[in-house]
Amino acid sequence: MLRLVDSQQAAPTAYGSLQAALAELPPEVIDGSEPLTLQLAPGHYHERIFTQVPRLHLQGMGEDPADTLIEYDLGAFAQDADGEKLGTFRTPTFHCESESLHLENLTIQNSAGPGHSAGQAIALSLNAGQAFVERCRLLGDQDTLFLAPLPPGALQPKGFLGTELWRRREVCASVFTDCYIEGGVDFIFGGGAAWFERCEIFSRCPDDFADRPDGVPAGYLTAASTPEGQPFGLVFADCRLTSNCPQASVYLGRPWRDFARTLLLRCYIGAHIKPEGWHDWHKENAQSTVWYGEWASTGPGSDTDKRVAWSRLLHEDVARTITRAEFSKTFDLNF
Repeated sequence: MLRLVDSQQAAPTAYGSLQAALAELPPEVIDGSEPLTLQLAPGHYHERIFTQVPRLHLQGMGEDPADTLIEYDLGAFAQDADGEKLGTFRTPTFHCESESLHLENLTIQNSAGPGHSAGQAIALSLNAGQAFVERCRLLGDQDTLFLAPLPPGALQPKGFLGTELWRRREVCASVFTDCYIEGGVDFIFGGGAAWFERCEIFSRCPDDFADRPDGVPAGYLTAASTPEGQPFGLVFADCRLTSNCPQASVYLGRPWRDFARTLLLRCYIGAHIKPEGWHDWHKENAQSTVWYGEWASTGPGSDTDKRVAWSRLLHEDVARTITRAEFSKTFDLNF
């Protein structure tokens, strides 16, 4: 059961599914003048969600984020009614185009399966103006979390199928606090600006890893496509990078586009991270344009002595100027 909590109503309205609640909202409720809160009772919601509600607060009412699960199972290799593969951007379990989104205390999962068999499978796709995600779990394998905007053009024909993503090309600025994000390959990706604070970033070991040739990595945490000139890309502050992958088998990131920006501040980095840290995605030219940085991290994978020469070890005076307050000010966030 879901409850719509509206400041104009004397009592909450109950709905049978989340998408039904979003589809049946009257215009006067979703005009954006007031935040709209939907409360989700603990349970398993097997459905796909698409929302454009201007100011939406979605709140799981269980004791733990795992108690409230929104789950679906579409992968990029699945076919549509015309026999065409869906592609990455028609797979999200939850896709949002709101002006402002607040997710709290719930789990969003794409259960399509491993990337090598199901293809890319997005759990949460944020094409919002701004988003605040707190105490949530995002579960998937390849491409778990997408942060808009898309790059200007696809590298492959029909690579950006999923027409709703073309409606907005502004940056999605988001803050994630106390979240758990799980995946295998490029599982935090896109051109958006995102601040991750006190989150656990878990790299899943692929089920075929033992059969892979030597040197083939288990995965990549990030694949940013930060637009040129954008001051922030992906920032991980006081996060924990954990895994069930073998030692030195996972990269911190690789550039989906050439101006990717990713920064780790004061993180715990597990032994699964490869000593070189970063990969150029076989694009040598990107080595001079990406911005990959680290500062004051700890843990067995945090030694920067063997990091690639084109990554950055920040000086303390620079690192201390990179704060959540500055991030929020840059994008005029109101949370």
